[in-house]
Amino acid sequence: MLRLLFWIFALPILVIVVVFAAMNPNEVQLNLWPVTDAGVPFPLYGVGLAGLLAGFVLGAVVALLRRSSARARVRALVQQTERDQREIASLKERLVQAERAQGAAAGLPAPARDAA
Repeated sequence: MLRLLFWIFALPILVIVVVFAAMNPNEVQLNLWPVTDAGVPFPLYGVGLAGLLAGFVLGAVVALLRRSSARARVRALVQQTERDQREIASLKERLVQAERAQGAAAGLPAPARDAA
C-alpha cells in the first residue's frame, strides 16, 4: 500500500520534471562572482532543478532538527517514567514492610497482599 502511495505521488512529479527540462533547454550565463568573473553556461532547467533540490535539502534538515528535539523529549519522558515506576515499587515494598511491622507490634498476622 505504501509503495502504491509513493508511486501515486512520485510519477506525476517525475513527469513534471521531465517536461520542465524538455521545455527549457536554453543556456543561461551564471556569474559566480566570488569564484570567477566569467559567466558559466548552464541549462535553464538545471538552475530551476538546483533551486528545487536546495529547497528539498533545507526542508529535510529542518525536519531532522525538529525530530531530534522531539526524540530527546521522548527519551527524557521515558527515563522519568522508569524512575517513577522504580519509586512506586520501592514505596509499595516499604508499605508492606510497615504493615508487617505494625501487625507484629500488635500481635496480628501480616495481611496477605496480591502482587499485582
